[in-house]
Amino acid sequence: PIIIAFDFALFFRLHGRCIGCPSDTNLIIDASRRRLSDGVEEFQSNSGPTAVEFRELMTQILSANAPPTIIDLTEVSELKIYSCSEQIDTIDTAVGLKLFGNYDYLIDATDSDTLPEIEIMEHIVHNAYNSVNMANSETCDEEFRRVADVKYASAERLSDNEFTMIFDITYRCRDCASSLTRTLFDDNLSGHSLNRTQYFFDVRDPGPDEPPCVCAIGAYIFRGPTTQEFSLAVHQAILAR
Repeated sequence: PIIIAFDFALFFRLHGRCIGCPSDTNLIIDASRRRLSDGVEEFQSNSGPTAVEFRELMTQILSANAPPTIIDLTEVSELKIYSCSEQIDTIDTAVGLKLFGNYDYLIDATDSDTLPEIEIMEHIVHNAYNSVNMANSETCDEEFRRVADVKYASAERLSDNEFTMIFDITYRCRDCASSLTRTLFDDNLSGHSLNRTQYFFDVRDPGPDEPPCVCAIGAYIFRGPTTQEFSLAVHQAILAR
């Protein structure tokens, strides 16, 4: 058999308890718990496991009892549910990709009923954006943009091995129609130029099944994806197909 490995994300809702914890206590980051000291319960601040410690423990458990679908655990993030607007705006835009490949094969496949290359690329664009914008340890999109629909518009040859593809995209966001950042990408926002250092893409179809209005606790870059981050996600999705 052929086994193809790729990143994917799993989301869990946890229910737990602690004694004497402040109302804003987190499970992993800035966690708190009571410990017994000489038989007396004492409140110890910041004594809970860190994300690194939790991941290391989970890795040990998986190494002994890993389900066949999981090879490695790459990141652990505790999520925060934001009080976001109930208004969901729908916005249309277009995105162009510059690609390296066989343009003639793409066009021939477009006319064939047996090789839907265009549909594959539509899925890749859809899933790549939603994957790169899902909750992660670095960025938080406070408009919670998600691509809803992607339709191929056109393609043009640039050279023997290069061509462009244009896609019409419909995306949704939380009360953002009048926002100054009413774009799909956040490349040129003043004060938001920090770049991500880690990427874990969920390239499954139909993409990550993420709870609404969540960001990772500890995220420190408040913006949506950049075109560079999206390009990396598209590249990763193409490699995984």
